[in-house]
Amino acid sequence: MTRLTYHEAREAVQRLGISTILQYRARYREVPGLPSSPPQAYEPSWENWPAFLASRPLKFLPIAEAMTAVKPLAIKDQYEYRRRYREHPGLASNPQTFYPDWPGWSVYLGKSSVKDIRHKPLDLAASQRLVRELGLTTRQMYNRVAFKDPRLTRAPERLPGWPGWAAFLGVAAPEKTWLSYAELKALVQAQGWTDSRTYHARYREHEGLPQSPERLYREWEGWAAFLAPKPRRFLLYAEASRLVHTAGIQSFRDYAAEYDKYPGLPSTPNKTYAGEWHGWAAFLAGTHTRDHEDESS
Repeated sequence: MTRLTYHEAREAVQRLGISTILQYRARYREVPGLPSSPPQAYEPSWENWPAFLASRPLKFLPIAEAMTAVKPLAIKDQYEYRRRYREHPGLASNPQTFYPDWPGWSVYLGKSSVKDIRHKPLDLAASQRLVRELGLTTRQMYNRVAFKDPRLTRAPERLPGWPGWAAFLGVAAPEKTWLSYAELKALVQAQGWTDSRTYHARYREHEGLPQSPERLYREWEGWAAFLAPKPRRFLLYAEASRLVHTAGIQSFRDYAAEYDKYPGLPSTPNKTYAGEWHGWAAFLAGTHTRDHEDESS
């Protein structure tokens, strides 16, 4: 399946009226080519969820204004908030998924500030619980919040028992979407990769390239057909012979002294063109192999 471009995906999502992250996760399979995790799939084009999703009928308050509006309500916790958020226009029902810079329920409800939170980072299990509470679903979201929230370490990979980003964030690992064989072959040839060593050294530079294409594609034709053709080092025999004749080279000595002035001429044409070689006289005269054969018959 070919993944949609960022702009195609955003247009499809907004056409369907998907306006929340939860709706997206429930409905993205309705459109072939939509990734399960757009922030990861479209990096660095990704802006944020609000820019990607459909506009909401109600304009929600910026997070600073929302926190100011929530505080006088004296809401105790997130469960009470979900019962009472309609008491003030502009409050989101799931602020933890709406605001990219979500600070946590305690800060949002005015119970504490980020500065009040203890400065020792949480362990892995506690970090995972906080990540779920904050609704952080991508590495970029985590890094943004961890920069401000001292409860979260900026390098969670160093925590004992690290399970990988997908498990840590509680999201499905991003699906591998390979290019079609025709697209892959066109890209490889456009890059000018002429051998398998170059492919294996550089395939990670482009999204959608598998490590072992010969095992993945039924259309596989072999490396020679798949890779870009190697630039021809020497002219064909007939081209070299005509060039020599046109240049006025009339002897072996002249050729040895002049050949390197003309790109594509080999130093030893009798060896390079061994299968077509009929002597220096024919070569210097600009005689094509077929012409020579016709004369000798």
